Amino acid sequence: MDVPRTFLARSIGYAAAALLVATATATAGAPAVAEPADAPVENGGLLRSVKTDLLAGAIPTGVKATSVTYRSSDTRGKPVATTGIVMVPASKWTGRGPRPLVTYAVGTHGSDPSCRPSQLLTRGLTTDRSGVPMIELQLLDVASLLTRGFAVTMTDFQGTEAPGRLPYLQPIPQAHAVLDAARAAISVGAVDRRAPVGIWGYSQGGGAAAAAAEQAKSYAPELNIRGSVVGAPPTNPARTMMFNEGKLSAGVIGYFVNGVRAEYPQLAPKIDAKLNSQGRDFLRKTAGECLVGSVVGHYFRSTKGMTVSGRPLIEELASDPEINSVFQSFVMGRTAPSHPVLLMQNVNDDVVPADDANATADAWKRGGTNVARANINTPSLPPIGAPGHAVGLVTGNIAVNWLAGRLTQ
Repeated sequence: MDVPRTFLARSIGYAAAALLVATATATAGAPAVAEPADAPVENGGLLRSVKTDLLAGAIPTGVKATSVTYRSSDTRGKPVATTGIVMVPASKWTGRGPRPLVTYAVGTHGSDPSCRPSQLLTRGLTTDRSGVPMIELQLLDVASLLTRGFAVTMTDFQGTEAPGRLPYLQPIPQAHAVLDAARAAISVGAVDRRAPVGIWGYSQGGGAAAAAAEQAKSYAPELNIRGSVVGAPPTNPARTMMFNEGKLSAGVIGYFVNGVRAEYPQLAPKIDAKLNSQGRDFLRKTAGECLVGSVVGHYFRSTKGMTVSGRPLIEELASDPEINSVFQSFVMGRTAPSHPVLLMQNVNDDVVPADDANATADAWKRGGTNVARANINTPSLPPIGAPGHAVGLVTGNIAVNWLAGRLTQ
């Protein structure tokens, strides 16, 4: 029997959410909201900060949290207000030197404002515009870092103040958001300005961490970055989107196209001309969805029925030279990071092509970067867009141990 997608979406979402809500409490502090980005502060400077409460039972006790709005800059260097959250253990740091800071970039959460990790870490449960609940999926990583005594800062990424504005997988705005989140943590007094800094991300966050590692020396040279953990990074975003065609994760294609339309408005007419009514509806829906809602709303969906030509959406868009030029500008590996990097990648990843991640790491090594690899060798799983990728979410201890070795020397 066919189960309607809307019923399935709500059932799965609420069942997952119940696991977290059972140990969550309401928050006392309000999350930071957007402020004018042209305020007289530097990138990473605070526009607003609010003390807030974290989830009870999900984050170690004795952690102080602050929701922040800070200044960052977009692809063209234009100031943009960006939100996030800074967390610091209340206990005194007893390790060598000042308390370390990790700027943590989350994996794909979605394109709706309700998907922001700063909200999920404080509210426990949000609901996107499709009516599907969303919970924070990377609590274990955050808890592991805080248990080690590290301060943690998490960006919500740019463009999350309105549906469909997220520059999904775009290296420049994602790198700026991650690096400026570290600056914001220093600005709010979470750590000393000389504190050792680590960068860590997986999936979308892995791409953001890779981009931040590449751009750190030129964009944020004052940060004392000791190492970056780059997990399953989509270093060739357009190819990654093609790789997700017809899979469980097909909804992320909508995030990507919406993000290109938002960050490159001059391309919007060309993109729109290639879409039929199904394509326009796909972009409209995914603009207001979080990851859970997109999976259950668009699972195994082909985008061939969304274009006027009948070709898959990303393939059709890439046929336009101007659009393809933008796609190619997103490819990473042209700038070698100036600090050590750990690449974590499942060789049988069914969401992010392992070949792209490995090609980027090889390019970095040729450029002089100290690159270590932690290959996750699972058996070959059905390439449906989930199991081969999700396995990387339970290998956080490798990342934490590697970071600890560099941040506490």
